[in-house]
Amino acid sequence: ETADAIAAERAFQAALGIGCEIPVGAHATVEGGRLRIRCFAASADGQGWAEVEQSGPRTDAAAIGRQAARNLLEAGAARFFTTPTHR
Repeated sequence: ETADAIAAERAFQAALGIGCEIPVGAHATVEGGRLRIRCFAASADGQGWAEVEQSGPRTDAAAIGRQAARNLLEAGAARFFTTPTHR
């Protein structure tokens, strides 16, 4: 279970492709055969915030993490990124 949660969290951060320039976080949990990941991003000045939750079969942990990253960007986090990759 722990390995699946870590896989989802790492895939989330890798999909964003960012360093430490903005606050982001992810927390994944596994219950039975399901994995749930909660993610957030905030603007550097603390004025903006976006969060999402994604879930699915724990066997799809990395895909769930990547989808959570895409959903977070679509939920408004893209405006917090200053790198050309994420504009």
